[in-house]
Amino acid sequence: PAGVFDRDDPALEELQEEISKLDMNGLNAVAWDKVQELATDILKNKNKNFVVAGYLALASAQREKIKGLDRGLRMLTCMAEHFWEEGYPPAKRERARVNSANWVLERCTSMIEEVEVGGGNASSIISLSEGLDRFADIYGTKATKEGLEITAFLRPLREKKRDADYLIKQSTEHADTTPNQNSEEAAAVPTSQVAAPAMAAAPAATLPTNKGPEFDKAVSDFRTNMLDFAKAMRTADIRDPRSYLIQRTAQWLTITSLPAANKSETLLPPPTDEAFNSLDLMESSENYELLINQAETMAQDYLFWLDPQRYVANALGKLGAEKAVLSVVAGLRNYLASYPQILELKFQGGKPFVSEPTRLWIDEVVLASEETGTTGGGDEVATEIKTQASQARKLAAGGKVAEAAKLLDEGMSLATNQRDQFRWALAKAQLCTDAGLAEAAVHIVVGLEDMAAEHDLEQWEPGLATLHSKTVLHALSKLPPESEMLGLGQIKDLRKKHSESIYRLNMQLALEIM
Repeated sequence: PAGVFDRDDPALEELQEEISKLDMNGLNAVAWDKVQELATDILKNKNKNFVVAGYLALASAQREKIKGLDRGLRMLTCMAEHFWEEGYPPAKRERARVNSANWVLERCTSMIEEVEVGGGNASSIISLSEGLDRFADIYGTKATKEGLEITAFLRPLREKKRDADYLIKQSTEHADTTPNQNSEEAAAVPTSQVAAPAMAAAPAATLPTNKGPEFDKAVSDFRTNMLDFAKAMRTADIRDPRSYLIQRTAQWLTITSLPAANKSETLLPPPTDEAFNSLDLMESSENYELLINQAETMAQDYLFWLDPQRYVANALGKLGAEKAVLSVVAGLRNYLASYPQILELKFQGGKPFVSEPTRLWIDEVVLASEETGTTGGGDEVATEIKTQASQARKLAAGGKVAEAAKLLDEGMSLATNQRDQFRWALAKAQLCTDAGLAEAAVHIVVGLEDMAAEHDLEQWEPGLATLHSKTVLHALSKLPPESEMLGLGQIKDLRKKHSESIYRLNMQLALEIM
């Protein structure tokens, strides 16, 4: 199916000669119709060449602008999905394949930046954005060593898509409010004499029976329709739980596997700092409806980034839309059931798919695990700490970190001896670490060092000493790279001390966490 590559193919030589004009004289010097014709013939009748496919994608973009670029990226996606192993250049030369895709994106970025969004291209821009998601997903899965340079292309496209979404929304609202030209005549007819109009049957979609490009396009089109429907429902009533179930079914519909990773780090580019900061800003300003709409859009742009799910659920909770919250949770739970490893993966550069606050929310709300960990004892105080810690984690998962800390502070204030104070302090440190406040957790555990040494904790209560060391190491492992604490000698000594301690106390646990 992939054909046989012929380096001396006259058509290939002619194609490369035409493309060489690009670097010498610019886009206008190339006969793009000729490039399209030659590349199409090679790919269709001779071999599946990823470099030639890149030429065809760019030719398509030059001839038909946004529509052509959308078609070109979808063609590259199908090539990667179905001919990655057999195509040319060989799969082991994935840099050449990825560079060809990056070449197309680089050449088309200015087109995206300069395009004026209007009624004639709004739907094409939205389709291109959705096609890019699939394109990045497939290349991210297939290419294990090289990464797409997609950020510069994605940023202007995201802005244009927002404009296109708004334009289509405005057009729909205008159409809904336009009076029917026969309204006056209709008003003269008694209601009892007006027959209810029959609902028009939707045109039947062509359903492909075999896997391949047609099947993928059908799935993509179906996804687009579902997302549009979910958005319309959300616009009509932001508390409607059905829209959030439909949204989550649709946005992950094209995912068939997680992206390849090396030591948990994938080649997918992370969301921009602007994306992270904007969600926090909208939440802190209590602009919950805008937060929900923006986070749902971001979830479509970054299919593996799970933080928007938490923001949507918490914002819906603030609006009192509990059934909608349950829809968000149910949709995400189903996704995690299929791809649990996503919780451990990172974007290129090390930023996790799931931040610490979102991981806490997933553990405490989405997955609702009954296991809250040990507190270093089986007495009544241990039970109370476990109960209060569980409640505090749920509060923190809902964004109420201050209330969670207050709950544990109140519990600690009732402790009648140093041992119980020590255990409450460990629970506070665990909460801080899981809520993304690793530096606060480190301050807490550092303050426990003298008490542990004074009572020779490792000798007299190894279970509590093990929990102590585990809590310390967990907090240290979550310190952000820019933390000044990492350079302190005291912190380095602390890591060394508790690493040695946990190996002595519990070898199995040490091997699991070190």
